[in-house]
Amino acid sequence: MSYRSDAIYPDLPPMARNGVGQACLRAWSVCPDPLSSVGVAVSSALATLKPLPSLVALVLAGGQSRRMGTDKALLPWQGEPLLSRTCRAALACTSQVYVVTPWREQYRSILPATVDLWPEPPTLEPDGKRPGPLMALASVVAELANCDLAHRPQWVLALACDLPNLDGTALQRWAEHLATLSPSVMAYLPQSQGRWEPLCGFYRVACVASWNAYLATGKRSFQGWLHQQSVAMIPDVNPAWLMNLNTPDDLADGQGS
Repeated sequence: MSYRSDAIYPDLPPMARNGVGQACLRAWSVCPDPLSSVGVAVSSALATLKPLPSLVALVLAGGQSRRMGTDKALLPWQGEPLLSRTCRAALACTSQVYVVTPWREQYRSILPATVDLWPEPPTLEPDGKRPGPLMALASVVAELANCDLAHRPQWVLALACDLPNLDGTALQRWAEHLATLSPSVMAYLPQSQGRWEPLCGFYRVACVASWNAYLATGKRSFQGWLHQQSVAMIPDVNPAWLMNLNTPDDLADGQGS
């Protein structure tokens, strides 16, 4: 006899259903009298499951790479596409990693198996330009904020796709610090040369209302929004971790260093 976890818990996301199903099967296999005591055994097995992560990582890959002249997400770095490399670093601190892009088929084949794609609407501003990272991030986080409470993350990790030196161990350490932050802190970010690095840090899902209000005024600057918020600075950051690649010279300099 077999049991499908999606029939038992139809409202859970696939990752959680898989965990529930494995727990049920383990309980069924060890239960000496399944007809009379499976409920107790399943409850015991479910108690060993880790809760769903309260952090979702969003890797933004919707830019047009104009200054690079080619899609920088696909550029090789030490034999691996930049996008894939960034995703692997993100997986060090959460199992829920999504690539946000309007070009899903372009990247599907290079992603780690556990990374999924989140469609970014291919909308354009009135001037014909892409709406930019803040609007893309706000649109995804708005959907996350509408999840039922049991599956709604508290934080998102926002990453650019072109961070070749990003350190997964550092990301994990930063993520562990989130629980210590004051509830008034809306973002936890590193700084570089006195400016926030908005696409290498953490945002509360609850800040989506503030994003939407800011975007409704026609503003698109991440720095402008951050100057209006309570932001905690990530300390002791290696500047190399924040290096991103915008031009062929950046790529050549980075690979030569």
